[in-house]
This record gives sequence, structure tokens and C-alpha cells, in this order.
Amino acid sequence: MAADLTGALCALPGEKPSDWFREREDTVGGKAATAHAVRTCLMCPVKTACLEQQMAVEGRTAAASRFGVFGGLTGKQRWRLYDTVRRLAPTVTAA
Repeated sequence: MAADLTGALCALPGEKPSDWFREREDTVGGKAATAHAVRTCLMCPVKTACLEQQMAVEGRTAAASRFGVFGGLTGKQRWRLYDTVRRLAPTVTAA
């Protein structure tokens, strides 16, 4: 079930979706847009729900498709978080 992202600051009039979904974050324009998106996310009332929703699919996302800012994290940052949690999570065995 999708999270309720009503009130997301990225959806306000005047915001550009391209600031949140840059495939290349390493260009001058990409860095500025990404920094703006991250700053906006940090103040957003639904940032936690947004990040949780994206993290639920992060492991199934191909590396080439892992871009954009969700919950204040870039694609690289989300992958690092996902990988760290996956490695540190206790192994669950069937009873």
C-alpha cells in the first residue's frame, strides 16, 4: 500500500520535478538541483513516509535506475543505507 504523501513539499506549485529526479547528480546543474531537493526534503512533513516507501523497493531497483531524491537522500545514499541495513539485519531462520 502506498504511503499517504499528502502535503509533500516537492508537490507544491513552483517546484520542478526535475530537481528531484536528476539522473546525473554530478553536473553543476545536477548538484544545485539535488542540493535544493535535499534541503526541501529536510523540512518536509512526509519525508519519513517518502523514504520508507522508497526503501521498500530499493533492493529491487536496478543500479542504473537508482536516482532521484526521496526523503532527503540521493540514490547513492539510499543504496548505502539499504546495503548497511541488509548486512546488519539478523538472519531469520525458519522454526
